[in-house]
Amino acid sequence: MSLKVIMLIGGHDPSGSAGVMLDSAVTRAMGCYPVAVLTALTSQNSTGLREAFPLSPTTILSQAEALLEDMEPDAVKIGMVPNADAAEAISSILDRVRAPVVLDTPLRAKNGAPLCTPDAVEALCTMLIPRATVVTPNAVEAGNLTGIPVHNLDSAVKAAEALLKMGAEAAVVKGGHLRECVDVLVHAGEVHIRKREKASANPRGTGCAFATAMVCLLASGADIPEAFAESWEYVGKLIENSIKIGRGHEFLML
Repeated sequence: MSLKVIMLIGGHDPSGSAGVMLDSAVTRAMGCYPVAVLTALTSQNSTGLREAFPLSPTTILSQAEALLEDMEPDAVKIGMVPNADAAEAISSILDRVRAPVVLDTPLRAKNGAPLCTPDAVEALCTMLIPRATVVTPNAVEAGNLTGIPVHNLDSAVKAAEALLKMGAEAAVVKGGHLRECVDVLVHAGEVHIRKREKASANPRGTGCAFATAMVCLLASGADIPEAFAESWEYVGKLIENSIKIGRGHEFLML
């Protein structure tokens, strides 16, 4: 039996409701095999982020080198990039990989605490977005990355188009933060739209799960619009099944 190997690059959330722990669970649920390169450790729980501890570029690269000497990933998913040094290290990793790359762009935790330094935003734009097969910011992140405030469908499309001009092959702008819950994919001159009713639950980790599901589908042979649609459906079901464990936000239940 041959499983698709997904390299997960991102931060560690000890609650398991986001970051590499959740990515790993989603990867396995999607029938692929996860390997991980940590970029940061964090202190957080269901109520939010308390503190982040970025790992050194040397540590990031050492993890990746050990894995790449032994196996060839079928796809790469990038999550938390804590600073510009980490972005540069990740760019070096991508130099050695010939596979689809899904770049999620978590800039702040659900409680608003920053997940990265200001220089990381510029580094994402110059070093990593141009390397991405798909970049998947939420509406707020898309605005921060492009300078285009995203408040409705039209502005989400404009921001996605700006991300393509920055070098990404495709861009998804997730609209869970908007009044109308709409997600948009711009790819190859086409706009794909998915809308859903606002859910009563507001779980952590939906962005992580969406990007990870998408990278697994791309590794397994789906094209970008197919991966977008199937990931959107998958995350919708996870939101419906989310559960309350701690005192804060719900967690996704796979």
